[in-house]
Amino acid sequence: MIPSSPGSIPGSLSNLTQLTELNLAQNNFTSTVPSLAALSKLTILDLSENNFMKESAYDWIGKLTNLKELHLNNMNIYQEILPYFANLTNLDVFLMSTNFIPGCIPSSFMNLTQLTYVDLLNNRLNGAIPSAFSNFKKLNFVGQSGNKFNGSVDLDTFIGLKNLDGLHLEGVSVVTTDNYTDSTLLPQLKELQLTSCDLKEFPSFLRFQKEMTSLQLNKNKFGGVIPEWILNNSKETMFFIDLSENFITGEIPPLICQVESLLLLDLSYNSLTGPLPTCLFGKSMFFINLSQNNFGGTISNTFTQECQLKMFDLSGNRFLGQLPKSLANCTSLKSLSVSDNSFDGVFPFWLGSLTELQVLILSFNRFSSEIHDLPTLSSDFPKLQMLDLSNNGFSGQLPDNYFKIWKAMKSSTVGFRTYITNKREKHPKIINKFALIDFSCNNFEGEIPQSLTDLQGLGSLNLSNNYLTGYMLPSFGNLKNLESLDLSHNKLSGKIPPELIQLTFLEEFNVSFNHLEGRIPTGKQFNTFENYSYVGNTLLCGKPLSNDCQGSTTPTLSQTSDEYESLLPSDIIDWVVILTGFGSGLAIGILLGMFVYVRYHNWVYKRFGLRKTQRKASQLPEEKPSLSIIDVSE
Repeated sequence: MIPSSPGSIPGSLSNLTQLTELNLAQNNFTSTVPSLAALSKLTILDLSENNFMKESAYDWIGKLTNLKELHLNNMNIYQEILPYFANLTNLDVFLMSTNFIPGCIPSSFMNLTQLTYVDLLNNRLNGAIPSAFSNFKKLNFVGQSGNKFNGSVDLDTFIGLKNLDGLHLEGVSVVTTDNYTDSTLLPQLKELQLTSCDLKEFPSFLRFQKEMTSLQLNKNKFGGVIPEWILNNSKETMFFIDLSENFITGEIPPLICQVESLLLLDLSYNSLTGPLPTCLFGKSMFFINLSQNNFGGTISNTFTQECQLKMFDLSGNRFLGQLPKSLANCTSLKSLSVSDNSFDGVFPFWLGSLTELQVLILSFNRFSSEIHDLPTLSSDFPKLQMLDLSNNGFSGQLPDNYFKIWKAMKSSTVGFRTYITNKREKHPKIINKFALIDFSCNNFEGEIPQSLTDLQGLGSLNLSNNYLTGYMLPSFGNLKNLESLDLSHNKLSGKIPPELIQLTFLEEFNVSFNHLEGRIPTGKQFNTFENYSYVGNTLLCGKPLSNDCQGSTTPTLSQTSDEYESLLPSDIIDWVVILTGFGSGLAIGILLGMFVYVRYHNWVYKRFGLRKTQRKASQLPEEKPSLSIIDVSE
């Protein structure tokens, strides 16, 4: 056996000339892909889920003319490779999703007439989608979403393929004749995704679909009401419906109560109105996103013991009243967002019994009063990682005893993964953190409790626009994962602790409009903050302010300070955020990631590309300036 270097495919594989199946998927290969052209009898080749070098060549695959299955998913391919496969006329299954493959689909690709499964998802393919796909009479599945295709596609190109049960298209203008009358000539689709396809009317062929499991028609131009035949024919099989980002009006059709198999429903960013069908709260649904609509009234207190919700989003509507306490029956709930409504009442402490809850967004409502400590605190919110109470009327002291028991936030490795790539290094470092607290724009008062600085998993902390007094805590320097700290528009006094120099991941820092004094610390991240971080503190001096310090020394860390070195000292950082799924299955994982899209400050704005909006002046606390916040509307 010829030895190979770590992370490389053994060159000796080329000696196995009688091999018919080769599966090297999900290994840790990082070198180039060697030529396997000598394995001419291969019928199945799977190289998926590896991180091969960009320089790898793939033209040799075209010599494996006996191949029936070719799996090239998630392999870090950057080359135009489709022209190499013109001779693979026996190919049945071809998968190459989640790469960076450019180029057009060449006419030679249409030689592969035996194909039954084609997955081109999530690459950089461009040009037009050939109408010659209609010649692939055996096709069961076609996936072309997540590319840069343009032009128009006649839906008849695919609807005429009677064996087809899955079709994914995105970013092309879909043309449909809408004169389908003979259901015997149509395929029975199980999955249909037509995203950003410029559709203005629901395709009429859906009237004849009786086995649909997944229907994604998001980001189109549908208006009017949801036709009942969308739900009626597949009400025993449908588990996923996504009609988000359209112009749909009216109410949610009552027929949805009869779709017993439904697990995931996304109707966000439409103009739907009316009350919510109470059946939604008793069904075994995992994911409900009704955000950014015109729903109103109170929420029925009818969540049953059978509630299986993992994610629930009602943000950006007109709901009022109190949150229904029966939500506590949804013991699997991981994310709850009701932001930008008119909910009122006290802090819903009873949600603390939800042992799986990780994300709680209550911002832009009318909640008020103090957040009282309760005798059951030791078991409250055991997995909470993101809490947004901003833009409400909460008052009193910050909830010291809650900070003491939020164990998930105390861990420096919480449930979301942030990949940090240093431009000088080839491989990314992984920091497991994504905890957030936003109590801004309320009426909190008193001093910042020491217990808050024990939450070492915090990536973002915003206490701005309150009435906090006392000093900035030197122990803020313990929050070494912190990337955003906003204490602006309060009544804090004293100096900026030099211990904050230790926060070498800190990208956003704002202590403006307080009563701080003394010299601004210098070094590391503090050399990057601009004037707006400090304005409104008349006794602060030093760069970047124009106010020079007379006779005061530059704040430095004491000899006993536990200073640590940055992983990426003084380098420019590329950030990529990947939100890992909480549940099982690809669709649920993706949607769980999408759910944490709620508006935050610049830190999250940069990560997710969210759009800033200005808070309404009428919603601001008295004598408080307006605050730029993040709103999701794209």
